[in-house]
Amino acid sequence: MSTEGQLFLGFDLSTQSLKCVVLDGALSIAHEESVVYTRDLPSYQTTDGFHKSGNVVTSPTTMWIEALDLLLDRLSKSVALSSVIGIGGCAQQHGTVYTSHSFLSTLSKLDADQPLLPQLGSLFAVPNSPIWMDGSTEELCKEMEISVGGADTLAALTGSKAHCRFSGHQIHKVIKSGIWEEVERVMLVSNFLCSLFTGIYSSPELSDASGMNLMNIKTREWDEHLCTLSGVDIRNKLGSPAPAIPEDPILVSRYMVERYSFSPTCAVSRFVGDNPATLIGLNLGKSDIALSLGTSDVVVRCGDDLTPSPDTHTFCHPLHPHTSYMQILCYKNASLTREELKTKYCKTGTWEEYGRIISETNTPLVSAYFPHPEILPFGVTGAYTSGDGDLWEHPASDIITSVTEGQFLSKSLHTSPPPSRLVVVGGASSNTPLLELISNAFSCPVYRNVTSNVAALGGAYLGVIAAGRQVPTNQGCWELVAQPDESRKGEWDRKREEYRGLEATFRD
Repeated sequence: MSTEGQLFLGFDLSTQSLKCVVLDGALSIAHEESVVYTRDLPSYQTTDGFHKSGNVVTSPTTMWIEALDLLLDRLSKSVALSSVIGIGGCAQQHGTVYTSHSFLSTLSKLDADQPLLPQLGSLFAVPNSPIWMDGSTEELCKEMEISVGGADTLAALTGSKAHCRFSGHQIHKVIKSGIWEEVERVMLVSNFLCSLFTGIYSSPELSDASGMNLMNIKTREWDEHLCTLSGVDIRNKLGSPAPAIPEDPILVSRYMVERYSFSPTCAVSRFVGDNPATLIGLNLGKSDIALSLGTSDVVVRCGDDLTPSPDTHTFCHPLHPHTSYMQILCYKNASLTREELKTKYCKTGTWEEYGRIISETNTPLVSAYFPHPEILPFGVTGAYTSGDGDLWEHPASDIITSVTEGQFLSKSLHTSPPPSRLVVVGGASSNTPLLELISNAFSCPVYRNVTSNVAALGGAYLGVIAAGRQVPTNQGCWELVAQPDESRKGEWDRKREEYRGLEATFRD
């Protein structure tokens, strides 16, 4: 069958914006569109898309609906929406939406002559959705961990220890507020956005449901104990977790067909969280790793036998949810630590000088530096070296190089066996000497992502699969940027083992 003229849409409802990537029949990016909340919807008076009061952080649910109205209007003027045969998407993880009892009946019979907002805007039991930045549920987190016997037990059960931002604790907080009877349905932001396209309540997708502290990561079902901690069974208002790609096709709603001229046969995937969508957008294989270099460094990997721990987040794999997992490892001491060293020891204070130093310095020193309490290994602070003496007594070039090497030697040890390919994203992915160092630390080739909207691209790939096509395994928006120096393999193997011994002392 000819793919000429086919289009696919991928949406990403993030903290600061709603984005869409349009793919053509060759699965190349044909168009991109976005709505930035503070720029395009200033009436909500958000800061970067959210409201913050103390440790309570929310976003106006109606802002997301109005953003979709605006985005679809823009797309209809620049894209032949009647040629779209598949839609997929994602949203910020952990956020929750609470509809009132007339929401579904209204959603199923929307008037195509009107936008979504005036028809749905008043139908929320909780008008401001708690999002992933919220930190107001600490006591509820403690209660949940104690109820199952501790953080280790909860991580083994749900894939993660208790986190304030995770949806389960936000839901229990709403129950305790006394308005639970007013709630018709609780949704993650991902299946809420999907429901706006289908006209029915979309099921929570399995990989996104993994980030709630409510689902048994092994059985892929809601855990009865965790779902009844507040005295009511929240499973009745959640819907059952389901794969991103449904067995029977789900089609766009009559409203979308009549208002925006979508084809009535356009298929819709279930929407996933932004982290799983990034994994899909990077088209990672089971032996690949993604590394996001930012304020925190984040490693994403996938496999069939990953073991949950309190130090990691383990989710069902978005494309293989019944047989495989994805795991996220977060490191707090990342770019800010590197920047501290750059500011203190680089005479020009530039990343160019930093890159030159780590490229030209060949030091036997193995070290680690944690100015902030680390996540992995948990709670570690301070400066360490594998030999005698204080880290700060060494030459500046050795300090910069060994600490930077240590950051990525640690990551390589926590992602054993070595990946066959590592794909980097984030601001520091433009620093070629850093990427060469990472390639040596992991002993694998490094690729750089070359699209800025990788989560939306992952959503579009879901639309491709929902429409019955496959994404080729070599499809990807990345380029080869570094390969390990084979002449230094023995040196790096020694450093890796020396760092393993150093890290063992952190827990003593």
